[in-house]
Amino acid sequence: MKIVFYGRRNIGMNVLAYLVAKGHEVKVISDDIVAELAQMLNCPIVNFETMGDFDLFICCHGNKIIDKKYLVY
Repeated sequence: MKIVFYGRRNIGMNVLAYLVAKGHEVKVISDDIVAELAQMLNCPIVNFETMGDFDLFICCHGNKIIDKKYLVY
């Protein structure tokens, strides 16, 4: 399953680690410590414009309102 994960802070780190441990392909949108963990886990760092195709978008403690143009096909 291709997942785009948008998260921040400690809870974001926990959720990202769980998704990777379960074997999912995860792209990460983050500008804080979650991005550092994503690099250690070899997850691509993307933004809303470059996230590409995905099966599931997970937002965990994000700090932005996500425009529906990014979520609706």
